[in-house]
Amino acid sequence: MTTVLKSKNRGRFFLILLMLVFIGPIIASYGLYYFRNYVPEILSNGTLILPPLDLNKLPLYDTQNQKITLKKFGGDWVMLYVEPDKCNKICIDTLYKMRQIRIRLGKDMDRVKRVILTYQGFRDNTLNEYLQSLYKGTLHIQTPGSDLNKFLAKLPPHDRAIKTGHLYLVDPLGNVMMSYELSQKPKDIYSDMKRLLKVSRIG
Repeated sequence: MTTVLKSKNRGRFFLILLMLVFIGPIIASYGLYYFRNYVPEILSNGTLILPPLDLNKLPLYDTQNQKITLKKFGGDWVMLYVEPDKCNKICIDTLYKMRQIRIRLGKDMDRVKRVILTYQGFRDNTLNEYLQSLYKGTLHIQTPGSDLNKFLAKLPPHDRAIKTGHLYLVDPLGNVMMSYELSQKPKDIYSDMKRLLKVSRIG
């Protein structure tokens, strides 16, 4: 009797497993379909990047030229400001905007990192001074110039990002999923992030 029960249980297990093999992808596709249509309702002020670009594929370094990974971000959401040139007024204004958005998130602010990405070998005393004073807590990471250009070429707004810089939102898994113009009002970006953090189960 025990042998028969074990045989039946084993048969049920394999039947369920077989069903999951065939039904699983269908369930996943439905989930992705509805999530794809739901995300724009949450994030309505920026440009949704589909498919998202994986930041893990970009070689990253700190300002001491030491290789780093996304673990540096602690599994948090990231406001990623890409600056392809020297830090001018627009750069400083963007750092200010990022700081104020994060502060305004209140209890959720610890779920968000501020990061500026420049090309490897980038030197700017003005930026360094701001990152050590008013905008302390903003991480400065770098990548080789050729990699940065190739990376930005795959993201909106393409050439404009390479020339003037841009602001992106990166999820805790490293997916660059949203794009914002530097002229975007802080309240718009805050509104998107507030809603996103509310429904997110990661980061």
